[in-house]
Amino acid sequence: MSLDLAILTTGLVCIFYTTLGGMKAVVWTDVVQSLWMLSGLLAVVIFTHLKIGYGKIFEMANLTGRTEFFRSSWDPTVRDTLQAYLIGKFFGIEGYAFGCSQNFVQRFLSCRSLGHAKAAGYMAIVWLSIILMSCLFTGYTLVYYYEQCDPAAAGFLDSTDQLMPFLTNFIFVDYPGLSAIYISGAFAGSLSSVSSFISSMANVIMTDVIGERASKLGKRKQVLLAKSLTILTGFVCIGFAYLSTLLKGGVIEVVLSIGAIIAGPVYAIFMMGVFFPLIEEISAFGKLF
Repeated sequence: MSLDLAILTTGLVCIFYTTLGGMKAVVWTDVVQSLWMLSGLLAVVIFTHLKIGYGKIFEMANLTGRTEFFRSSWDPTVRDTLQAYLIGKFFGIEGYAFGCSQNFVQRFLSCRSLGHAKAAGYMAIVWLSIILMSCLFTGYTLVYYYEQCDPAAAGFLDSTDQLMPFLTNFIFVDYPGLSAIYISGAFAGSLSSVSSFISSMANVIMTDVIGERASKLGKRKQVLLAKSLTILTGFVCIGFAYLSTLLKGGVIEVVLSIGAIIAGPVYAIFMMGVFFPLIEEISAFGKLF
């Protein structure tokens, strides 16, 4: 399947079930998709452990300097330090995600009670930890196989984003079903993320941009407007996905960087509203600049 067709297919599937099922469809498909995504990661981790042994894999990661988890430095030009991670996560992307990100907040609001919302937040921390640890181990597997011979640098791949699918096709060459589990798990992760943002953005436009004008419409017109906004935001996401193919290098690092740049100021505005409720809208909006 070509990249253009994959983007279009993924986007249309997300638009279809998000438009028809709304928030309930997004939540239930997220559950199934996240389980399938984790199964793909675990397939790589377990298979490489049985075939090679994680002792050898971890030894290679250690020799290449990828096991230094607690490097301390207050120098902002040094990447991956303990201070940068803790401060950046708390005041940046994770604080924003759990505190004021629309796709998280609308899930919390859909819970039965405050207690259920808190339990969902704690469960999300555990679940994210499992997924991130699985990603760490699969990354170590990449180091073991390609540290001495990088297929992306050798020109076999168009970008570093293709390293992991390339690896799974190699290690599962005798077990094609396992390779399909990982690739479909990656697609499941894409569907989960895109459907969440489509639903949340449509709700934001409906509530905050259109606002009271939408409430004056009849219930049927409100539903049609919400579905139309979902379709519109879905096609906008597809458009940005096509634009991302023009980026040089890996897309993941660019997405994380842009997300962190946006998350910090937005999170700061929300915290400013919590601690300084007398600040007016114009002052808060000016803070962004």
